[in-house]
Amino acid sequence: MKFLFYSLSIFMASIFSVHAGESNWVELFNGKNLKGWKANENPGGFRVENGLLVCSGERGHLFYEGNKPFKNFELIAEIKTAPFANSGIFFHASPQEKGWLNKGYEVQVNNTYY
Repeated sequence: MKFLFYSLSIFMASIFSVHAGESNWVELFNGKNLKGWKANENPGGFRVENGLLVCSGERGHLFYEGNKPFKNFELIAEIKTAPFANSGIFFHASPQEKGWLNKGYEVQVNNTYY
């Protein structure tokens, strides 16, 4: 299973973990760098600042490329967004080079409705 973030504005995550029925949670983001993640059409839009995953700018997707597929899982993400930001977390998605994803499910983090 692939996780990814997409970016249209500001999205910050400090905790990003998965529990797949095992005794321990799996940390997906180490708070130091983007190791285990790969960006597609806007790689400059993703960075780590002060232990946070930060995304900004034009559309871009950041795919988790860990070596463990997750099927039946719980996901925890601690997020912060700014007014008028639009972002989200996809799961069961497949990497693609550009464009809106055509496979997977999305949890919207959309703060554009004021």
